[in-house]
This record gives sequence, C-alpha cells and structure tokens, in this order.
Amino acid sequence: MRTSRFVTIVGAGGVGKTTLAIAVGHQLMESFDGAVVFVDLSMVSDSGLVDIIVASLLGLSVQSENAAPSIAAFLRDKRILLILDTCEHLVESVATFASAIFASAPKVHLLATSREALQANGEHVYRLDALAYPPEGTGLTAEVARTFPAVQLFVERARASGAQLHFSDDEAPVVANMCRRLDGVALAIELAARRVEAYGVHGTAELLDQRLALSWLGPRSAPLRRRQLLLVPPVSCAVRPFEERHSCSTRRDRLPDRAQRHPAGGSLHQVSKGTAGSNPS
Repeated sequence: MRTSRFVTIVGAGGVGKTTLAIAVGHQLMESFDGAVVFVDLSMVSDSGLVDIIVASLLGLSVQSENAAPSIAAFLRDKRILLILDTCEHLVESVATFASAIFASAPKVHLLATSREALQANGEHVYRLDALAYPPEGTGLTAEVARTFPAVQLFVERARASGAQLHFSDDEAPVVANMCRRLDGVALAIELAARRVEAYGVHGTAELLDQRLALSWLGPRSAPLRRRQLLLVPPVSCAVRPFEERHSCSTRRDRLPDRAQRHPAGGSLHQVSKGTAGSNPS
C-alpha cells in the first residue's frame, strides 16, 4: 500500500460510490482548509466539457475551448481536493485531464469515482466490494430478506439510530431496493438507514428515488457547518465564486463508526489518506 494524491473509487454504479466520495471529502475537509471541490459528471455527455465544467466550478473565466492549461496554472500552488464523480462515460477525457492536473499541480489531490479505472498516470485504485443484497423480483418476505448482509446492516443501523423498525413483509422489498440502488456499499447503506427514524422506510426510499439533497444529521456538538452531509451536492454551489463555495460544497456529516470498517479493498481511512491498490496501467 502506498500513499497517493490520485485515487479512483471503482464500483458498479449508482449512488454508492458518490456517497462514499462525499464522505471521504468531508473527512479531509479540515486537512484542505475547506478547499474541497465536487464535480458531478453524471449528466455530462460531451467529453469536451470536462475541463470547462471544472473551470466554472473554480470560478475561472476561460476564453479558449481548452481550459486545462488555465486550470493547471490556477491550481499550481494551491492545496485542494478535487472530486470527479461518475467518470465512466467520460473515462478517456477525465483520465487526460486528471493526469495533466496531477503532473502540473503538486498540491492538488484527486479523488475520482467510476465503474472502471481511469488508467491514468499516478492513479491508485480502490475497489468497492459490495455486500450481498436480494435480487429483483416479487414475493420477497422479511424472513428471506434478512438472510442478505446488506439488509441486515440496514436494519441494524436503522434500529441503532432510534427507528422503531419492525421490518415487515411490506417493508422488505423497499429496503432491498434501496440496498440495490446503493450497490450494497456499506457506508451508503448506513447513511440511508439513519434517516428511517425521521422519515420511515417508505419515506427514506422516496427521498432516495428523487435524488434530493438529503440532510444526514451529525453530532449536535459539532460546528454547525459540519452537522450535515449532502448526498447530492446543491446545484447552487456550481455558480458561486470559488472562495464562497468552500463551505457549500463541503458541508458533510461525520462518518458512522462502522464506516471505518467498510468491507472493500482497503479501509475507508486508507482511502481518506490517499492509499489504494496498485496502478492498473
């Protein structure tokens, strides 16, 4: 295991990788003095827009179609964490962009999420191992659902958070569907389960389906700006100046204790410290 400034979280898809990336960003917020920039590429279809979008989020006004040189010059002496989320459909352009930033901005740390490794210079890969969850289908009962580790974790963490969850046959398919949508990623499942106490099983599922900015309440003793985790970063962050956006794009919740034992290729702590498997290239 080696320390790296460039880590790619590789998983099957869905919102599980995104949730983990946001949580890691929160863990490192203080290390980067709040300078954590989240770039959501899920709705971007034009590979030529990657550097333009990053430039916009950084508050740069770029006249050229190739914004990479301007971004590299701007970031050359800055210490920030740049999160590039959902890169699989833009893998070649993101790999080129990330490699250029990695080489030209030695204080910038990169965290990408993708269904496949970028195979870029300097990249270290962290592969998510999913907990088993029920397959799609009808007639799933609570008794059968409880045999799957992902559902077991959801129920356990919901009850530990204060939810009066009886886990009936009516709730079983709903919980199973949430676990599928979260790719069986333990951290994402824990964060969703913590909302059951306030919203109930069906209410939590509706919020997840709508991809709303869910507030994941942290400890009341924490500073106000650190009490929340936004599952989906607010769109307003994208139009704010870079200096004003630090607190907006990094308002994250403290991780649950069990998240430190996330069952992947390494611990979540290792990802937050920039360690991962070897470069696949």
